[in-house]
Amino acid sequence: MGHRYTESVAQLVDPAGVDELRSRFVGELLRPGDHGYDDACQVWNAMVDKRPALIARCTGPGDVAAAAQFGRAHELPISIRGGAITWPGWRWPKAA
Repeated sequence: MGHRYTESVAQLVDPAGVDELRSRFVGELLRPGDHGYDDACQVWNAMVDKRPALIARCTGPGDVAAAAQFGRAHELPISIRGGAITWPGWRWPKAA
C-alpha cells in the first residue's frame, strides 16, 4: 500500500522543537523515516492509512504532558491512541 504522507505535514513540526521535546521525553518519538514509524502507524483496519508528522510513545504522565504541551505550543492536531479501536480510524486527526 502506498503511503499518503506528504511533505506539508512534515513542515508542521519544527525539527528544533522535536529535539527540545526529545531532551525531556522518556518514551519514543517517531518521525517519518525512523525505524519503527511504519509499524506504529499500522492499525487493525488496513483501509485506514494515516501518516502523522510525529508519534509520541508515552511511558508515563510526564511524557503525556510534554507531548500535549508540544502539540499545543506548535498548534498541531493531537490524537491520543489508547486501547480501544474504531473501525473508521476516528482516533487520528484529520491532518494526519
